[in-house]
Amino acid sequence: MISRLRSTDVKKIGPTLKALGGLVRAHDDILCLAVIEAKSILGALKDIYPRLKGEEGMKIKEDIMLIIHRIMNASAGSGNEDTLKSFLGPITSRLGAETGRPFIDAPIRQDYEVVFEGGELSDEVVGKLERFQNERASLGVSRFFLRT
Repeated sequence: MISRLRSTDVKKIGPTLKALGGLVRAHDDILCLAVIEAKSILGALKDIYPRLKGEEGMKIKEDIMLIIHRIMNASAGSGNEDTLKSFLGPITSRLGAETGRPFIDAPIRQDYEVVFEGGELSDEVVGKLERFQNERASLGVSRFFLRT
């Protein structure tokens, strides 16, 4: 999956992310494996993030944010949160800093900090996004495994 995430073909990234998102929500043991491999996963997500443009890119960025959030929540309280965030890139100067427009041209770490640490999304909104992603992922996971 990580090699598919690092693929230069953006068309392969969407289905792979849907599969990864479905897997980390499917079982806690799989989520633990994602946390163990977080350096590779988050590094791959950071590398592909700037290439995602347009409406399809926005959908993929939503999937990325929820996967990162799931990995970060799984490691909460372990003292590794700052290390995991470092895999997303350098610290943004301040929340809301003019380093980029969220989900348009901002770096991945800034988007993560604005969305999940800036208090801009309520738990209710995050829940709705996760339900929406679950619906999309259920189809994506089956398609991903049928192709491989």
